[in-house]
Amino acid sequence: MTPKEGREKGERRAERGIRRAAHDHREDIERDTVRFLDVLLSSADGTATLDAATDDLSMNHRDGGRWRASIPKRLKAEGLIVAERVVKSSRPARHAGYVTEWRVTDRNAADRRRAAAREYLRSNPNRPPGNDAGSTETAEPFVIDFQI
Repeated sequence: MTPKEGREKGERRAERGIRRAAHDHREDIERDTVRFLDVLLSSADGTATLDAATDDLSMNHRDGGRWRASIPKRLKAEGLIVAERVVKSSRPARHAGYVTEWRVTDRNAADRRRAAAREYLRSNPNRPPGNDAGSTETAEPFVIDFQI
C-alpha cells in the first residue's frame, strides 16, 4: 500500500465514523452549528476553531463527541468555510492535539445557514439533545452528506 492509498483509506474510515456518530445527534449538530457560525461571524478575521464554539473547554462528551466533526465538514461541503491552518486544541480532553482553524468564505451565506439552523431548533423544541443525554426516543435518521 502506498502512502497515498493509506491516507485515502484512513479518510474513508474517518468519514464513515463521523457519519455514524452524527446519526442520532441532529439537534446537537444544529445547536453547535449556530454556535460555531456565531463565533466565525463575530471574529474580526472570520476564523475560529470548533473549540471557540465550546462553552466549557473542560467538558467531556459522554459519547466522545465525534459527531462534532460533522459540523465543519458539512459547512466546508456547503462552501461556507475553508481550512485556514492547523493549531493546537484548547480542550484538555484533546491533549493539545491538532485541530483545524476555519475561515468563513461567504458571510451572507453563513448567516443564512445559521438562520436555517436556528429555525430547525425552533421547530423542534421538545426533542432532547442527542441520545447520549439519556433519551429513550428513537431519533429520525440524520444524513450527513459531505466528503473529506
